[in-house]
Amino acid sequence: MRSPSAEVVAYTRPAQFSWFTSATCPYDRVVALRHDNGYLGDYLDERETPGMEERPLTLAREASKRLITAFQAIQAGQEVNCHKFTRYMLGLPLSSDEPLTDVSALSPVDNLPLGAAGLISLRMVGVAHSIGYGMGDESLQVMSENGELGFVANQHVIEFYSDLFEGRETRMYQLPV
Repeated sequence: MRSPSAEVVAYTRPAQFSWFTSATCPYDRVVALRHDNGYLGDYLDERETPGMEERPLTLAREASKRLITAFQAIQAGQEVNCHKFTRYMLGLPLSSDEPLTDVSALSPVDNLPLGAAGLISLRMVGVAHSIGYGMGDESLQVMSENGELGFVANQHVIEFYSDLFEGRETRMYQLPV
């Protein structure tokens, strides 16, 4: 009988994300994944990189398949932004658009439960960012339109968008399942 979960190991290295301004966000960029069928990504080139770490993830089997599929798309050079990655992880039809645009019925949260998806929304701007896979006070998400997948503290993402939009009220919301 197959286990309902699967282990995937993410290989990461420290990185910084910035966009248009001096707003920056530190995160651990995923450079490779190891799963039941081997490696994906730049493991061989990156394995001697200073600061590279292994991050074992125990995911629901379906979530692990979705993560691997999304990472393969990133590695193939397909455009995968934060919204599309979140759609991969939720099993929604693929699009580069936000999975939800109206957060008025949702309550702000500080953390996302394991496996939950989320949104960053700004007052008078709307949804600016989608979070693909919650892990408590950090999440696995795409940090750019170039598919820079990584682990980042939720608070860092909130602060980044607040800085980027010059102090506008910035909140994180958990997407309904």
